[in-house]
Amino acid sequence: MKLSAALLLSCLIATTMAYASTPDAVDDDAIPTEIPLPKAGVNQRPVVGEKTVLLIATHWQGSKEIDMQKLDADTASEQPGSLGDYIRQASMGKLTLKWTTVTVRITTPYPGWPNGYREAAEEALKQGYDYKQYDYLMVIENGPGGGQAWMPGGSLIVRGQYKGHDRGGHYIWAHEFGHNLGFNHGETYTKCPKVNDTIFAPDQCEIAPAIPATDTGDPVSQGRGLYPANYRWYAGWLDNSQVAVIERRSGLYRLGVLGQSGPQLYLITRTGLTPRYIALEYRQPTHYDNFPPIDNRANGVWVRYTTMGGTVKNLQLDATPETATTTDPTLQPGRTLVDDSAKIKVKVCSTDTSGASIAVSVGGETLPDCDPPT
Repeated sequence: MKLSAALLLSCLIATTMAYASTPDAVDDDAIPTEIPLPKAGVNQRPVVGEKTVLLIATHWQGSKEIDMQKLDADTASEQPGSLGDYIRQASMGKLTLKWTTVTVRITTPYPGWPNGYREAAEEALKQGYDYKQYDYLMVIENGPGGGQAWMPGGSLIVRGQYKGHDRGGHYIWAHEFGHNLGFNHGETYTKCPKVNDTIFAPDQCEIAPAIPATDTGDPVSQGRGLYPANYRWYAGWLDNSQVAVIERRSGLYRLGVLGQSGPQLYLITRTGLTPRYIALEYRQPTHYDNFPPIDNRANGVWVRYTTMGGTVKNLQLDATPETATTTDPTLQPGRTLVDDSAKIKVKVCSTDTSGASIAVSVGGETLPDCDPPT
Protein backbone atom coordinates (compact mmCIF):
# COMPACT_ATOMS: atom_id res chain seq x y z
CA MET A 1 0.00 0.00 0.00
CA LYS A 2 1.30 3.43 -0.92
CA LEU A 3 0.69 6.13 1.64
CA SER A 4 -1.27 9.24 0.72
CA ALA A 5 0.63 12.38 -0.21
CA ALA A 6 -1.01 13.90 2.82
CA LEU A 7 1.90 12.37 4.78
CA LEU A 8 4.36 14.75 3.14
CA LEU A 9 5.35 17.45 5.59
CA SER A 10 7.95 20.17 5.73
CA CYS A 11 11.08 19.56 7.81
CA LEU A 12 10.29 21.66 10.84
CA ILE A 13 12.51 21.43 13.91
CA ALA A 14 11.40 22.13 17.46
CA THR A 15 13.21 25.13 18.90
CA THR A 16 12.61 24.70 22.62
CA MET A 17 15.76 23.92 24.61
CA ALA A 18 15.46 22.17 27.93
CA TYR A 19 17.02 20.30 30.84
CA ALA A 20 15.73 17.88 33.50
CA SER A 21 16.49 17.27 37.13
CA THR A 22 14.31 14.31 38.16
CA PRO A 23 12.72 11.37 36.36
CA ASP A 24 9.29 12.80 37.11
CA ALA A 25 10.14 16.28 35.80
CA VAL A 26 11.55 15.68 32.36
CA ASP A 27 10.01 18.60 30.51
CA ASP A 28 13.44 20.04 29.92
CA ASP A 29 15.71 17.21 28.86
CA ALA A 30 15.36 17.26 25.06
CA ILE A 31 17.96 19.36 23.27
CA PRO A 32 16.79 19.99 19.68
CA THR A 33 19.17 19.54 16.78
CA GLU A 34 18.72 20.40 13.14
CA ILE A 35 19.37 17.00 11.63
CA PRO A 36 17.31 16.85 8.42
CA LEU A 37 14.98 14.02 7.60
CA PRO A 38 16.68 11.28 5.55
CA LYS A 39 14.34 11.90 2.63
CA ALA A 40 13.26 15.48 2.13
CA GLY A 41 9.51 15.98 2.33
CA VAL A 42 8.70 12.53 3.78
CA ASN A 43 7.96 12.56 7.48
CA GLN A 44 9.79 9.41 8.55
CA ARG A 45 13.14 8.92 10.24
CA PRO A 46 13.68 5.14 10.00
CA VAL A 47 15.93 3.47 12.58
CA VAL A 48 15.92 -0.24 11.80
CA GLY A 49 18.24 -3.22 11.78
CA GLU A 50 21.02 -3.78 14.31
CA LYS A 51 22.43 -0.61 15.86
CA THR A 52 25.54 -0.53 18.03
CA VAL A 53 25.61 1.20 21.42
CA LEU A 54 28.62 2.29 23.46
CA LEU A 55 27.39 2.44 27.05
CA ILE A 56 29.81 4.24 29.40
CA ALA A 57 29.34 3.75 33.12
CA THR A 58 31.00 6.88 34.47
CA HIS A 59 32.06 7.73 38.01
CA TRP A 60 32.81 11.43 38.49
CA GLN A 61 34.12 12.86 41.72
CA GLY A 62 31.25 12.66 44.22
CA SER A 63 29.19 10.19 42.17
CA LYS A 64 27.68 7.13 43.77
CA GLU A 65 28.87 3.71 42.72
CA ILE A 66 27.01 2.15 39.80
CA ASP A 67 25.41 -1.24 40.31
CA MET A 68 26.69 -2.90 37.14
CA GLN A 69 24.38 -5.88 37.48
CA LYS A 70 21.36 -3.59 37.66
CA LEU A 71 22.74 -1.48 34.80
CA ASP A 72 22.91 -4.57 32.59
CA ALA A 73 19.39 -5.55 33.64
CA ASP A 74 18.13 -2.07 32.72
CA THR A 75 19.89 -1.84 29.36
CA ALA A 76 21.69 -4.65 27.53
CA SER A 77 19.90 -7.60 29.08
CA GLU A 78 17.46 -9.55 26.93
CA GLN A 79 15.11 -9.91 29.88
CA PRO A 80 11.75 -8.07 30.11
CA GLY A 81 12.29 -4.67 31.70
CA SER A 82 15.49 -3.80 29.83
CA LEU A 83 15.78 -1.14 27.15
CA GLY A 84 16.99 -3.80 24.72
CA ASP A 85 13.85 -5.90 25.23
CA TYR A 86 11.63 -2.81 25.23
CA ILE A 87 12.94 -1.75 21.81
CA ARG A 88 12.53 -5.25 20.39
CA GLN A 89 8.93 -5.33 21.56
CA ALA A 90 8.06 -1.81 20.38
CA SER A 91 9.72 -2.31 16.98
CA MET A 92 8.37 -5.87 16.55
CA GLY A 93 11.96 -6.98 16.04
CA LYS A 94 12.81 -4.39 13.41
CA LEU A 95 15.36 -2.67 15.66
CA THR A 96 17.88 -4.44 17.88
CA LEU A 97 20.66 -2.92 19.96
CA LYS A 98 24.14 -4.45 20.24
CA TRP A 99 25.83 -3.27 23.41
CA THR A 100 29.41 -2.59 24.45
CA THR A 101 29.77 -1.49 28.08
CA VAL A 102 32.86 0.21 29.51
CA THR A 103 33.56 1.71 32.94
CA VAL A 104 35.50 4.95 33.42
CA ARG A 105 36.47 7.08 36.42
CA ILE A 106 37.03 10.83 36.28
CA THR A 107 38.68 12.73 39.13
CA THR A 108 36.71 15.95 38.62
CA PRO A 109 33.03 16.64 39.44
CA TYR A 110 30.28 16.06 36.89
CA PRO A 111 30.47 19.05 34.49
CA GLY A 112 26.88 19.06 33.21
CA TRP A 113 25.57 18.73 29.66
CA PRO A 114 27.08 18.50 27.08
CA ASN A 115 30.57 18.32 28.59
CA GLY A 116 29.59 15.26 30.61
CA TYR A 117 29.16 12.89 27.70
CA ARG A 118 32.24 14.38 26.01
CA GLU A 119 34.42 13.74 29.06
CA ALA A 120 33.09 10.21 29.32
CA ALA A 121 33.81 9.60 25.63
CA GLU A 122 37.37 10.90 26.00
CA GLU A 123 38.05 8.56 28.91
CA ALA A 124 36.57 5.61 27.01
CA LEU A 125 38.80 6.44 24.05
CA LYS A 126 41.86 6.04 26.30
CA GLN A 127 40.72 2.44 26.79
CA GLY A 128 40.38 1.93 23.05
CA TYR A 129 36.63 2.56 22.71
CA ASP A 130 35.93 5.23 20.08
CA TYR A 131 32.30 6.39 20.28
CA LYS A 132 32.47 7.44 16.62
CA GLN A 133 32.53 3.75 15.72
CA TYR A 134 29.10 3.24 17.30
CA ASP A 135 25.61 4.30 16.25
CA TYR A 136 24.71 5.53 19.75
CA LEU A 137 26.59 6.83 22.77
CA MET A 138 24.87 6.37 26.13
CA VAL A 139 26.38 7.58 29.40
CA ILE A 140 25.23 6.87 32.94
CA GLU A 141 26.31 8.62 36.13
CA ASN A 142 24.81 7.65 39.47
CA GLY A 143 24.11 11.16 40.65
CA PRO A 144 20.98 13.32 40.99
CA GLY A 145 18.26 11.78 38.82
CA GLY A 146 17.34 12.89 35.34
CA GLY A 147 18.86 12.89 31.89
CA GLN A 148 19.51 14.78 28.69
CA ALA A 149 19.44 13.76 25.04
CA TRP A 150 19.85 15.26 21.60
CA MET A 151 16.58 15.29 19.63
CA PRO A 152 17.03 13.75 17.13
CA GLY A 153 20.58 12.49 17.59
CA GLY A 154 22.87 9.77 18.84
CA SER A 155 23.91 10.72 22.37
CA LEU A 156 22.24 10.75 25.78
CA ILE A 157 23.02 10.81 29.49
CA VAL A 158 21.06 9.14 32.26
CA ARG A 159 21.78 10.26 35.82
CA GLY A 160 20.76 8.03 38.68
CA GLN A 161 19.80 4.37 38.96
CA TYR A 162 16.11 3.89 39.53
CA LYS A 163 14.54 1.16 41.60
CA GLY A 164 11.04 -0.18 41.84
CA HIS A 165 8.52 -1.05 39.12
CA ASP A 166 7.25 2.48 38.53
CA ARG A 167 10.67 4.12 38.31
CA GLY A 168 12.98 1.35 37.25
CA GLY A 169 14.34 -0.52 34.32
CA HIS A 170 13.53 0.69 30.88
CA TYR A 171 11.59 3.88 31.61
CA ILE A 172 14.22 6.62 31.80
CA TRP A 173 16.27 4.96 29.04
CA ALA A 174 13.23 4.68 26.75
CA HIS A 175 12.41 8.32 27.50
CA GLU A 176 15.85 9.65 26.54
CA PHE A 177 16.30 7.24 23.63
CA GLY A 178 12.91 8.39 22.37
CA HIS A 179 14.35 11.89 22.09
CA ASN A 180 17.26 10.48 20.06
CA LEU A 181 14.65 8.96 17.73
CA GLY A 182 13.01 12.37 17.32
CA PHE A 183 10.09 12.10 19.76
CA ASN A 184 9.22 15.29 21.65
CA HIS A 185 7.44 15.70 24.98
CA GLY A 186 3.71 15.42 24.55
CA GLU A 187 0.74 17.20 26.03
CA THR A 188 -2.90 16.30 26.63
CA TYR A 189 -6.18 17.91 25.65
CA THR A 190 -8.18 17.96 28.89
CA LYS A 191 -11.53 19.30 30.06
CA CYS A 192 -13.02 19.00 26.58
CA PRO A 193 -16.76 19.70 26.26
CA LYS A 194 -18.90 16.56 26.49
CA VAL A 195 -22.59 16.20 25.66
CA ASN A 196 -23.98 12.76 26.43
CA ASP A 197 -21.58 10.41 24.62
CA THR A 198 -20.03 13.05 22.35
CA ILE A 199 -16.69 14.74 23.07
CA PHE A 200 -15.87 17.96 21.23
CA ALA A 201 -12.18 18.63 20.55
CA PRO A 202 -9.77 20.23 20.34
CA ASP A 203 -10.93 23.86 20.07
CA GLN A 204 -12.56 24.20 23.48
CA CYS A 205 -10.21 21.88 25.36
CA GLU A 206 -7.44 22.89 27.71
CA ILE A 207 -3.87 21.83 27.00
CA ALA A 208 -2.08 20.22 29.93
CA PRO A 209 1.65 19.36 29.84
CA ALA A 210 2.94 15.86 30.55
CA ILE A 211 3.13 16.85 34.20
CA PRO A 212 0.58 16.11 35.58
CA ALA A 213 -1.41 14.92 32.54
CA THR A 214 0.64 11.80 31.85
CA ASP A 215 0.23 9.90 28.59
CA THR A 216 0.58 6.44 30.10
CA GLY A 217 1.15 4.93 26.64
CA ASP A 218 4.22 7.05 25.93
CA PRO A 219 7.44 7.06 28.01
CA VAL A 220 8.47 10.33 26.36
CA SER A 221 5.37 11.86 27.98
CA GLN A 222 5.87 10.39 31.46
CA GLY A 223 4.22 7.04 30.77
CA ARG A 224 5.64 3.55 31.18
CA GLY A 225 4.01 1.83 28.20
CA LEU A 226 5.35 1.03 24.75
CA TYR A 227 5.86 3.82 22.22
CA PRO A 228 2.66 4.98 20.44
CA ALA A 229 1.80 3.72 16.97
CA ASN A 230 2.65 6.94 15.14
CA TYR A 231 6.13 6.93 16.74
CA ARG A 232 6.58 3.40 15.44
CA TRP A 233 5.60 4.39 11.92
CA TYR A 234 7.92 7.42 12.04
CA ALA A 235 10.81 5.15 13.13
CA GLY A 236 10.13 2.69 10.31
CA TRP A 237 8.83 -0.08 12.57
CA LEU A 238 5.40 -0.21 10.90
CA ASP A 239 5.24 -0.70 7.15
CA ASN A 240 2.76 0.75 4.72
CA SER A 241 0.50 -2.32 4.98
CA GLN A 242 -0.03 -1.56 8.68
CA VAL A 243 -0.77 2.15 8.36
CA ALA A 244 -3.45 4.02 6.43
CA VAL A 245 -4.33 7.65 5.92
CA ILE A 246 -8.00 8.57 6.00
CA GLU A 247 -8.27 11.72 3.95
CA ARG A 248 -11.39 11.68 1.76
CA ARG A 249 -13.28 8.47 2.41
CA SER A 250 -15.79 8.19 5.23
CA GLY A 251 -16.60 4.64 6.30
CA LEU A 252 -16.22 1.80 8.77
CA TYR A 253 -12.71 0.73 9.67
CA ARG A 254 -11.14 -2.10 11.65
CA LEU A 255 -8.16 -1.37 13.90
CA GLY A 256 -6.01 -4.29 15.03
CA VAL A 257 -4.19 -4.61 18.35
CA LEU A 258 -0.96 -2.61 18.38
CA GLY A 259 1.97 -5.00 18.11
CA GLN A 260 -0.10 -7.86 16.72
CA SER A 261 -1.71 -8.28 13.28
CA GLY A 262 -3.92 -6.10 11.12
CA PRO A 263 -3.96 -2.31 10.73
CA GLN A 264 -1.96 -0.74 13.55
CA LEU A 265 -2.48 2.98 12.90
CA TYR A 266 -4.96 5.26 11.18
CA LEU A 267 -4.03 8.86 10.50
CA ILE A 268 -6.94 11.17 9.74
CA THR A 269 -5.85 14.28 7.88
CA ARG A 270 -6.80 17.67 9.35
CA THR A 271 -6.25 19.60 6.14
CA GLY A 272 -4.61 22.98 6.65
CA LEU A 273 -4.67 22.68 10.45
CA THR A 274 -2.20 22.11 13.27
CA PRO A 275 -1.92 19.48 14.66
CA ARG A 276 -1.86 17.89 11.24
CA TYR A 277 -3.39 14.48 12.00
CA ILE A 278 -5.57 12.52 14.36
CA ALA A 279 -3.77 9.25 15.16
CA LEU A 280 -5.84 6.23 16.24
CA GLU A 281 -4.48 3.06 17.88
CA TYR A 282 -5.81 0.17 19.98
CA ARG A 283 -3.92 -1.71 22.71
CA GLN A 284 -4.20 -4.81 24.83
CA PRO A 285 -2.20 -5.53 28.00
CA THR A 286 1.48 -6.49 27.67
CA HIS A 287 4.47 -6.56 30.01
CA TYR A 288 4.96 -2.84 29.37
CA ASP A 289 1.34 -1.83 28.83
CA ASN A 290 0.61 -3.43 32.17
CA PHE A 291 -2.99 -2.36 32.70
CA PRO A 292 -5.66 -4.97 33.52
CA PRO A 293 -8.06 -6.31 30.85
CA ILE A 294 -10.97 -4.34 32.34
CA ASP A 295 -9.02 -1.07 32.19
CA ASN A 296 -10.19 1.86 30.06
CA ARG A 297 -6.98 1.55 28.01
CA ALA A 298 -7.73 -2.06 27.06
CA ASN A 299 -11.27 -1.33 25.89
CA GLY A 300 -11.17 1.91 23.92
CA VAL A 301 -9.33 3.61 21.07
CA TRP A 302 -6.39 5.85 21.95
CA VAL A 303 -6.67 9.21 20.20
CA ARG A 304 -3.69 11.51 19.75
CA TYR A 305 -3.42 14.67 17.72
CA THR A 306 -0.01 14.74 16.07
CA THR A 307 2.33 16.66 13.84
CA MET A 308 5.24 14.72 12.33
CA GLY A 309 8.10 16.62 10.75
CA GLY A 310 11.70 17.04 11.86
CA THR A 311 10.43 15.78 15.22
CA VAL A 312 7.13 14.28 16.38
CA LYS A 313 4.79 16.11 18.75
CA ASN A 314 1.71 14.37 20.18
CA LEU A 315 -1.27 15.72 22.09
CA GLN A 316 -3.22 12.94 23.74
CA LEU A 317 -7.00 13.37 23.92
CA ASP A 318 -8.53 12.75 27.33
CA ALA A 319 -11.70 11.13 25.98
CA THR A 320 -13.24 10.72 29.45
CA PRO A 321 -13.19 14.39 30.49
CA GLU A 322 -15.74 13.74 33.23
CA THR A 323 -13.00 12.18 35.40
CA ALA A 324 -10.13 14.07 37.03
CA THR A 325 -7.42 11.68 35.79
CA THR A 326 -5.77 11.12 32.41
CA THR A 327 -5.10 7.43 33.06
CA ASP A 328 -8.45 6.64 31.38
CA PRO A 329 -7.87 8.47 28.08
CA THR A 330 -9.38 6.23 25.42
CA LEU A 331 -12.54 6.79 23.40
CA GLN A 332 -14.88 4.07 24.63
CA PRO A 333 -17.40 2.07 22.57
CA GLY A 334 -20.50 4.13 21.86
CA ARG A 335 -18.66 7.44 22.24
CA THR A 336 -18.00 9.90 19.43
CA LEU A 337 -15.27 12.48 18.89
CA VAL A 338 -16.38 15.57 16.97
CA ASP A 339 -13.66 17.82 15.57
CA ASP A 340 -15.66 20.72 14.12
CA SER A 341 -12.65 22.66 12.84
CA ALA A 342 -11.47 19.71 10.76
CA LYS A 343 -15.01 18.49 9.93
CA ILE A 344 -14.12 15.04 11.28
CA LYS A 345 -16.11 12.61 13.41
CA VAL A 346 -14.90 9.35 14.94
CA LYS A 347 -17.16 6.86 16.72
CA VAL A 348 -15.96 3.68 18.42
CA CYS A 349 -18.50 1.04 17.45
CA SER A 350 -17.10 -1.92 19.39
CA THR A 351 -13.91 -3.42 20.81
CA ASP A 352 -12.71 -6.90 21.71
CA THR A 353 -9.40 -8.62 22.35
CA SER A 354 -8.63 -8.74 18.62
CA GLY A 355 -9.25 -5.10 17.74
CA ALA A 356 -11.67 -2.19 17.45
CA SER A 357 -14.33 -1.26 14.91
CA ILE A 358 -14.72 2.44 14.24
CA ALA A 359 -16.85 4.73 12.11
CA VAL A 360 -15.17 7.77 10.57
CA SER A 361 -16.60 10.70 8.65
CA VAL A 362 -14.52 13.40 6.95
CA GLY A 363 -15.40 16.58 5.12
CA GLY A 364 -18.50 17.13 7.22
CA GLU A 365 -20.18 14.00 5.88
CA THR A 366 -22.74 12.04 7.89
CA LEU A 367 -21.17 9.58 10.29
CA PRO A 368 -21.73 6.02 8.98
CA ASP A 369 -23.93 3.69 11.02
CA CYS A 370 -21.99 1.18 13.08
CA ASP A 371 -24.43 -1.52 11.97
CA PRO A 372 -25.35 -0.74 8.37
CA PRO A 373 -28.26 -2.61 6.73
CA THR A 374 -27.27 -5.97 5.25
